[in-house]
Amino acid sequence: MAFLFGASSVVDAYNLALVVPVLLSGVVGGWLQAGFVGRYIALRQHNELDAAHFSIAIGRMVLVIVAALALAIFAFREPLASMLVPPASLSTRQLTEAALSIVSWSLVPTVLADFLGLILNCHGRFLAAATAPVVNALVAAVALWLWPHHDLDALVQTLMLGWLAQMMVLAVAYKAAGLKFVARCPDMSDEIKATLRLALPILPAVLFSNGTTVVIQLACSRLGEGAVAVYGYASRLHGALSQVMIVGIGTVLLPHLAGMLASQQRSKIGPLFQRLGRATMVGYALILTGVFLLGDATILTVLGRGKFDALLASAVADAWMILTVSLLPFAFATFLAKLFQAMQQPVLLSWSSLIAIVITALVCYVGGNLDNLALLVAAPIFAQLSVLGFFLACFRREFGPIANFGEVFTALARCALLVLPSMAVDVAVNHLVSAHTSAWFLLVRVVLFVGIFLFAARVNRSHRWILHEERS
Repeated sequence: MAFLFGASSVVDAYNLALVVPVLLSGVVGGWLQAGFVGRYIALRQHNELDAAHFSIAIGRMVLVIVAALALAIFAFREPLASMLVPPASLSTRQLTEAALSIVSWSLVPTVLADFLGLILNCHGRFLAAATAPVVNALVAAVALWLWPHHDLDALVQTLMLGWLAQMMVLAVAYKAAGLKFVARCPDMSDEIKATLRLALPILPAVLFSNGTTVVIQLACSRLGEGAVAVYGYASRLHGALSQVMIVGIGTVLLPHLAGMLASQQRSKIGPLFQRLGRATMVGYALILTGVFLLGDATILTVLGRGKFDALLASAVADAWMILTVSLLPFAFATFLAKLFQAMQQPVLLSWSSLIAIVITALVCYVGGNLDNLALLVAAPIFAQLSVLGFFLACFRREFGPIANFGEVFTALARCALLVLPSMAVDVAVNHLVSAHTSAWFLLVRVVLFVGIFLFAARVNRSHRWILHEERS
């Protein structure tokens, strides 16, 4: 996309057309995590057949819901495009409307893929659920490269091909896990009603949570052509890191926490989050310093060709760095959200999401008035810090404090000791051979940076510190 389109109105329109389907898929997916996972695991502990019937009944209901929503997006694509794009950008608005006619239907495979992934995770098939999105990306990228005409139609059509490929991978994994698609099952209306009652209070939380990205994108669209594209590229790079570091772990964490609570192991919650916190800080230290030192070179090497010039690369690198700062509070907040989700306390999630979207809207309002893209991109930092403070207060009330000041200081000192050697070596290497900008030189820098970090972690036995459990 970067090579073929750069930061054009086509990319802006593509990103803006995805706003509504992504928002709705996030809402339905969050509802499934809240209402389906815990109940499905509980049924599996008593009767596998009942759990299978329950999943099929929920799947049918979800299919009907998302098909209706997709049809609604398609039918109202013109007013939606007018809401998403300011009146001054007529060409972008027309392109957005055209994209919505196809992108609206991506809601169906997106949600169904998420649903199958949740079921596979509940059966411990984490690898299959994690591999499917990779296949999605590869198929979409190769198809876009081979598409005869590089225009908006190519972007939206290859998007659909990617999602269909992901669905096929998940369907194969579903069958391989011994799960079946059956035409008929007993009446599960009582279970469905119970699930709806359980998940209904969390809908505001999911809506607000997914709405924060929408607020930023809409604010960017007011800054002129290319601003949405810059944020889109940066958020995709940021999303790749957050998927690995946070979202993937959170997906695995939810059924684990639900199982711990179901088996009355509340006393193990505090130590678990202490270890999660240490591991997250170590990972954050590596990623933050890595993006700071290698972000510009990575973007130029990977994307800096075709219509993606050096000026655009610099703008994307700056936005990526700002977004990376928000990873730590986002990680902690996400893990704590999974806990309260497993505890079936949707009101807390609704309050936290309301806090996030209000803070995001305020920051975007100021940034929009100042025509400051950096401030718009920084909105998640302020929002996630506010949400983290709220969740820590809730956790303290239920389980006591996660850590004291001394433990936080120790963690910061350890992380500094881990990254300083890597930073020093990378600065020295880059200074000595600053003329080299090849992919091989970047690879050498990355290997050195990560290798020295891992060596330092081995020397000071960081793995023992992370896994250490405080004894009362």
